[in-house]
Amino acid sequence: MSEIIRVFEIFGNRFEVTKEFGIYNEVRSEQERKVCSINVRRANAVDQCNADFKRIVTPALKEFMTLINNRINTPLEVASLGFTELKHCQNEVLARIGKRLIFKYTKNELISVAEVARHIELDAAKYFSGFMNEMQQIDDRKQSYLVSQEYKSLMRSAPTIGGIGLGVSGMAGVAAGTLAANAGLGILHGIGDMIGQGISNAIASKDTAKSVVNAKQMLYNAFIDIANQVGALCIITLDKEIDAELNAIGRKPFKELSEEHVHKMKAKWENYDKAYKQGDITPEKYVTHIFTMIEDTPHNTTLYHSLYKVAIDVNDDYAKKAIIEFANYLGLEGPMESWMIQEGYASATPKFVDAVGDKPTSMKAGSSDVSPAASPKYDDFIPKTVKHLNIVDERDLSFTAESTNTMQEAFQQHAEIIHCMGIRSFAQKDPRQALRTIGLRPNGTIAVTGDKTTCSYTDTIGWRNITAVCSISIWIVGLRADGTIVVSGMKEDNKVYKTITNWRDITAISCGLYHVLGLKKNGTVVAVVFETANKNQCDVENWRDIVAISAGFYHSVGLKSDGTVVAVGKNDSGQCNVSGWRNIAAISARGLTMGLTKDGRAIISRADNPNGIPSGNPGNNIIAISVGSGFESHALELRSDGTVTALGGNSAGQCNVSKWNNIIAIAAGDGYSVGVKSDGTVITAGKNEYRETDVVDWNIGPYSPELAAKTPSADEQRAEWKAAGLCPVCGGTRSRFLKTCNSCGA
Repeated sequence: MSEIIRVFEIFGNRFEVTKEFGIYNEVRSEQERKVCSINVRRANAVDQCNADFKRIVTPALKEFMTLINNRINTPLEVASLGFTELKHCQNEVLARIGKRLIFKYTKNELISVAEVARHIELDAAKYFSGFMNEMQQIDDRKQSYLVSQEYKSLMRSAPTIGGIGLGVSGMAGVAAGTLAANAGLGILHGIGDMIGQGISNAIASKDTAKSVVNAKQMLYNAFIDIANQVGALCIITLDKEIDAELNAIGRKPFKELSEEHVHKMKAKWENYDKAYKQGDITPEKYVTHIFTMIEDTPHNTTLYHSLYKVAIDVNDDYAKKAIIEFANYLGLEGPMESWMIQEGYASATPKFVDAVGDKPTSMKAGSSDVSPAASPKYDDFIPKTVKHLNIVDERDLSFTAESTNTMQEAFQQHAEIIHCMGIRSFAQKDPRQALRTIGLRPNGTIAVTGDKTTCSYTDTIGWRNITAVCSISIWIVGLRADGTIVVSGMKEDNKVYKTITNWRDITAISCGLYHVLGLKKNGTVVAVVFETANKNQCDVENWRDIVAISAGFYHSVGLKSDGTVVAVGKNDSGQCNVSGWRNIAAISARGLTMGLTKDGRAIISRADNPNGIPSGNPGNNIIAISVGSGFESHALELRSDGTVTALGGNSAGQCNVSKWNNIIAIAAGDGYSVGVKSDGTVITAGKNEYRETDVVDWNIGPYSPELAAKTPSADEQRAEWKAAGLCPVCGGTRSRFLKTCNSCGA
């Protein structure tokens, strides 16, 4: 039997370090430290490349858009000048930038402009098919022919992807936006206002055709697409070299495991990890399984992350110290400390000493006393994507933030631009199914899709100057810029209708299943409920210093200016058990209550814990949250890098959001999820029973008084949509075969 030289023991479980393993670990621990050092260097190089990329591309974009805005006034000029300049930027300007950065940050000494250009794809059909369709319908056949020839030339400019030793063959077939997001890239914002002003001026000019204005916008979008591909190519090339360096280290496993065994391990881990996060198994059972995995894969950092989380959950200082020290012994102090910083845990100074202190006799739940202070030692190891969100957008919806809290505050302007409502009748013959999605347009109008059994879309077409939207049961509620309320689908003699339409000085609204909350300028809250559904959820008359509100199904939640939370109403599942919440930045309620702390972590209400419990997803870079509804509820978390994580039920695929990027707002519905991207388009996941996710033509964003002032009346809007061949109800495109609207079905 092998000699035991060290023991890692916590929570009644132990891993015995044999002399054989000790010899192996002498080599492996140093390899792990080298890996960490290389990853730190990778993060620094990516940051520097990212900064150079933004700095160099910005003037190129400004020059391109100045030419487009000043010299293009006709469709023929779009084709002859705009297409030509775009090809020039693709094959010369941006390709040269890519060559410069690849040479600077990688070992590729033979990189050329032509080689970079071959990896950039311009999807001309994606951006200009609409423009070309319009050109085919004009009377001037000569102009139509010339434009067509230029377009064919643009289509021919798409490069043939060739190998240049970068390992990115076929890259152009992948969404450039996804590549750029994964690489941590984004061009500096603030340029969007330049094109925005240029387009606004063009709209104001009666001499400029609408098709030309739209084409200018598409030229801008195409440039951004190409630029993002170049930036992504630079980072991918750098990553490939770093990966080769990591592979050369030659880390070998302590045990050779069969593929079947590895497959079973992964399946078991997924089940155990999810069960613990959902509260279905005890900490003891979870830890026991982790130790069985340590026997097979002792250098798996994730296992020690999970153990440390358990130690936090049960408030065991001895276990926390023992975990850190054993991770140090394995050479994992770097990634361990980096993870602790991202999670907001205090990191101990790595030392090779024996764990001391009183060993726990049982695993009792308790609050953590760990300070969220972060050691600066591995700060550079954390990718910049955790700290910044740099997105180009023509309406300047995005920004650069230096901290999660700053981003949370800035993203409050986006919180009310998208809303999901889900209500299903338990009676089989009751037709009321309010599965509905509502979006706010920057011009103060709204877009609606989903069930319309009790609320026609035409009820809201005349709405103007709307700054926020929500839905109470089967009705739609909007907040006007002047602080008054407008309602659709509800009879005017209804008590609730009379009450909320008489509210004044309202700054925010939130709707539950049968009640409405209104936040007033003075920090007080007003509320009304249908009498048959009264669960005391409107007992808010004593609330003061409120800065945010959220209405659950039968309860109400308010966020106070000091970061504490108050709640009233039905509390059968602990949804009002929030008395211990502190340092809260945002709230979201439906069947349960969810809170977002100012340091970027999500917590969920629980009947037996007034402090709430962690949502279970890793990281402390959350900037917005949304709780869904339905029989299998779920929740969404928007991250500071524009990505989204989800938790909860996923029977309809509502949590399949891992590939979302550049998101500025989220909403969780009944079995589906909605995200608004930085360009105003909307992305969805999950079911679509009542057209609730038919949002193909939407352009959503925060309310803009300037755009609202230019919005035509309802009749003028209908006429404009009809003349353009669009749906006169919502402005969506119409199906050529079904003769119905692709968005609202009208």
